[in-house]
Amino acid sequence: MPVSKERLSAIIDEFSSKTHAVLGDMVIDEMVYGHVDRLSREAPVIILRHHKTDVVMGGGANAVHNVAAYGATTHALGVWGDDYYAPQLKTVMQNAGIHTEGMVTDASRPTTTKTRLSGMVNFSVTQQMLRLDRESREALSDSLNQQLKNQLEALLPQVNGVLLSDYDLGVVNPCTVAYVLDKAKLLGIPVAVDSQGDLSQFKGASILTPNQPEAEKNVGFPLDSKDAIKKAGKLLLEKADAQHVLITLGQDGMALFDAENACVSFIPAFNKQDVFDVTGAGDTVVATWLVAYASGASALEAAVLGNLAASLVVRIFGSAVTSQSELLKSLQHLDDSLLLSITTETL
Repeated sequence: MPVSKERLSAIIDEFSSKTHAVLGDMVIDEMVYGHVDRLSREAPVIILRHHKTDVVMGGGANAVHNVAAYGATTHALGVWGDDYYAPQLKTVMQNAGIHTEGMVTDASRPTTTKTRLSGMVNFSVTQQMLRLDRESREALSDSLNQQLKNQLEALLPQVNGVLLSDYDLGVVNPCTVAYVLDKAKLLGIPVAVDSQGDLSQFKGASILTPNQPEAEKNVGFPLDSKDAIKKAGKLLLEKADAQHVLITLGQDGMALFDAENACVSFIPAFNKQDVFDVTGAGDTVVATWLVAYASGASALEAAVLGNLAASLVVRIFGSAVTSQSELLKSLQHLDDSLLLSITTETL
């Protein structure tokens, strides 16, 4: 049955009525901009004359931001340090309407911060010159894991969906994953996963959303043909005992695998021309899928909306989000032939 714009519009209208929890590695993207002034006399390095600094949400925080931008009640669960950057992350989250009571403090680790220094000369294009990362990849202590589990225990009965955003920084670990998946199953709520690690640790998830390199790393072979993509999706469904797997394929669109119906749907890319920056697009896809699925969409309808949302944020530099109104407007202008070109095949 074709995906209809009328049905998708009705689903989008429900986004703001839902409540979601996002457990993940919360990151600050500190964007420092300046003008290249001259070479230093102290060393052969460029002097950057500071213009402005923007503090935006990255990593798991970008996934949280994407959910909240749809008007949904959104709770962030993760870890920050007891440092200069923790209040900054708290402020940008709260300014976006995100509930931060689920965040816990670990004074032994820094608030994960990625500082990017970018400069320009004589009104040329601004270019990134250096990135400085403040992070810890140490495992969370038993005490911190218990604090997160306590927060999850209080929140999960209140939510319509859970997102696990794993950037391999320790928050999404076997302890927290097992608790979320077991509790969500009892409560009958969907769990969407975006992970840079081993997908087999998320057994029973509603959906896994690897990009092509992540999928290739998990299956051990290149996704260089349709047959290879189908083989990979089937392996990932079995490996993680997941209900769905959504592999994002860049300009080739997406492939959605359905375990119950033993099929795969190929969704074309909705924007191949205006791609400016793909940073954070995966966060947009998984956040939109979860919000849509929890709003009554089928897995395929949710994937189509995730694809549409991604086509909007890749037009913006850096991590970006969209909204209900922008998504609705984009849907109205979407070429009907793109929806009609979605195909479904048996596995």
